[in-house]
Amino acid sequence: MVFSLSQKPMAFRLVIFSLLLLAVNLFSGTDSWADSILQSISRSDETTSLQLYFRFNTLPDSTLSTNGRRIDLELKATILGKDVALPQIDDRLIKIVPRELSSKTVLSIYFRYPPQKITTSRLQETGVILLDILLGNQLSTSYPELSTRLQGVNVISRSSSDSINPVNLSEYAKNWVSFFTGHELPVTITPPPRLHLPPFPLAAAMPPQIALEQWLPAETRQLAQEGKWSQICLLLREEVNRPLKEQFKERLVLTYAEALLRAGEYREPYFLLQRIMIHYPESPLAGLAHLLFLYQQASRGTYIDTYYEILPLIDKLKANSSIADDLHMLKAEMAIMAHQSEEAEKLLSDPVFSGNSALTPLRLQRLADLQYTRGEYAKALTGYLELNGASERIHSDAMSLAYYCDSLYRAKRYQEAAQEYMRLGDLLNNRPYQDLALYRLAMCQLHMRATEKKARIDLEQILDAFPQTEGGVRALIKSTDIDYIAKKITPEDALAVYTHFANEGKSIHLREKCLFKMALVNHLSAEPETSIRQCMQLLREYQYGKLRTEAMALLIQQLPGVINQLVRDEEYVKALVLAKQNRKFFVRGWLKPALLYDLARAYARLDMVDQAAQTYQYIFEISDNAEKEKIYLPMLQTLLAAGRYLRVEEYADRYLLRYPKGKDAPAISLLKAHALYRSGHLEQALKLLIADDAPKAPPFQLLKGRIYSENRQWQQVIDTLDRPELRKQVEENRLLLPLAEALFQTGRNEKAQSLFRQLAEKEIENGQALFRLAQIESRLGNQQQALKLFRELAEKGTDPLWKKMAREEASILEIQQ
Repeated sequence: MVFSLSQKPMAFRLVIFSLLLLAVNLFSGTDSWADSILQSISRSDETTSLQLYFRFNTLPDSTLSTNGRRIDLELKATILGKDVALPQIDDRLIKIVPRELSSKTVLSIYFRYPPQKITTSRLQETGVILLDILLGNQLSTSYPELSTRLQGVNVISRSSSDSINPVNLSEYAKNWVSFFTGHELPVTITPPPRLHLPPFPLAAAMPPQIALEQWLPAETRQLAQEGKWSQICLLLREEVNRPLKEQFKERLVLTYAEALLRAGEYREPYFLLQRIMIHYPESPLAGLAHLLFLYQQASRGTYIDTYYEILPLIDKLKANSSIADDLHMLKAEMAIMAHQSEEAEKLLSDPVFSGNSALTPLRLQRLADLQYTRGEYAKALTGYLELNGASERIHSDAMSLAYYCDSLYRAKRYQEAAQEYMRLGDLLNNRPYQDLALYRLAMCQLHMRATEKKARIDLEQILDAFPQTEGGVRALIKSTDIDYIAKKITPEDALAVYTHFANEGKSIHLREKCLFKMALVNHLSAEPETSIRQCMQLLREYQYGKLRTEAMALLIQQLPGVINQLVRDEEYVKALVLAKQNRKFFVRGWLKPALLYDLARAYARLDMVDQAAQTYQYIFEISDNAEKEKIYLPMLQTLLAAGRYLRVEEYADRYLLRYPKGKDAPAISLLKAHALYRSGHLEQALKLLIADDAPKAPPFQLLKGRIYSENRQWQQVIDTLDRPELRKQVEENRLLLPLAEALFQTGRNEKAQSLFRQLAEKEIENGQALFRLAQIESRLGNQQQALKLFRELAEKGTDPLWKKMAREEASILEIQQ
């Protein structure tokens, strides 16, 4: 088409107009077919199911289809709102994919397993589509026919927390009194061992070989067989001072030092052996003197340093020596004492001992010692029992005898243990550990009914004889235990002893045990708060203690009762602080959910509604289906108080879907209506309240009347609230003013006047009531009275708006007069 110049402006205008229409169609066409807008999608979870809430401005037509793990929700004539956020995805709900098509929106929802059952609810009054989805699982996927026939099968999740719950782990939790008699701290008795030395005299191993008869008197040899080392020392001192050949004298000096060592002397052989090493350096004599010197150090308890120093010396002496087997045994013993258990086992298993029957009993004894140090007490006991009948050496070695005694005690062979502890006490006479040996002897007797009384006397004697020792302290504590459970002393007396040693005890484990006994006595004396505080102190101060399991068990048992009592006593802060300090027990499932109700109530009473709501939601999530029904009402009450109106609607919908005839259904319907009202959805709330199946109870009528008032539906306000049976509730819920206003607006002046007068007398903020009273007087023709009321309100009123309006009305009346 060809335009003339005069036609071009008109043509340009047509083109521009066409482009504008095209742009409008492009940018607004997507909404032209839409009747509904999807405003939000939310999700809530239960153990075996989840719910999806789709909220619209207007409820659309919808269809639902299922295809394996995917369900498709088709929403006709619906678009997505600008601020719609998709719910969180996880291993149950894999993803949600929205697709907007030409005349509809499709939401594809993917799950890990094919859903077993889907229930769709359309809530017309709130504009919500609710999908209640029974989730699939491995079982329903493997047996789909069974799932269909049974309308869903669940995989029961069995919590493993019970198996590690301290209440179940502690052997004393069912009878705490038994702790005083049943629990014993380990008794560590570690006297030095009787280390092996080659046969006397050690100098016989010096090269060149010289017959003993040539340099060692026969009397000395005889006394050595009898073990009379002090007498040998006297004889050898005289012999050394006689004029002798140098090679004889060297042997006699070394033998004299050896005899002093075997006699238990320390100072003289200590210096003598060092002089020998200095005067005869790099000689066989110096090597043997060095061996004896290190042996002396090891006998005094210096095991680890001596072990590493003696190793090269023994290897050097073993090279060409008749005492190689004996040195091998000494090396194995030193490995045991230096805690080199693998090396010790290797040395004791060496075939070198197979040809030396004299060392066999000692080898077996040290194997048993090694097993004991490894904690293999049953194996060690077997070895000691075999040796006890074949060799008396174990009774002359304080370390082995102590190990043997403890092995018997651990095996609860108290009668045999008592006999051996008696021998050990004699062997350790006036030496360290005698007090503990006698204490263990008394404990053996205490375990045997026939000797219980004697044990009590022995404990008193130990306390008198060894007052400041570990054995004496243990005797005192055990005596206190016995007297306390026999009720021979008061709990206060027992606490005095336990408190002293909880603060002043010399060992960590002793202090820990006494602190726990304090908690236990307070528990048995009905002082749970004090007991809990002491249990918490133990857990805080003894991070690696032996009684942490018992302390946690005692704490878990008492915590529910104490928190419950604190809540009943309205000490809410203390209850919440105590719960927070022990929150790990809630997290691990060791405390029953019933306790959480007390915490939720405490939060609510302190107006900490957010925390209360969170607590109820947590209870809801961890409870089984049978328990859930009774949780809804208090949870929704706190959610409403917390202003979480959408969550109130969702949970209320879920309850009414699950329990349509539940005992809390009316109350929950009312909470839902309140949530809609408070969130500004007055029409939706009203639809819920005027539905045919809505309860007719007073709370429903009061809320309905309030909404009618805000909608200025005055006749409906009167029809709803102006009833004799509701008069009291109307006054209590501050609905007298809306009712009076409705009567005023519908011209029922006398009735409205009566209510406004009542309000003006009672209400401090009575501006509206006074203003309406003045207006009613004016309507009734009482202009002077109306003017008086307007002036009174203008002068004395507190609300600026009503004062201003009163001044204006008064001015008009004054002009009219």
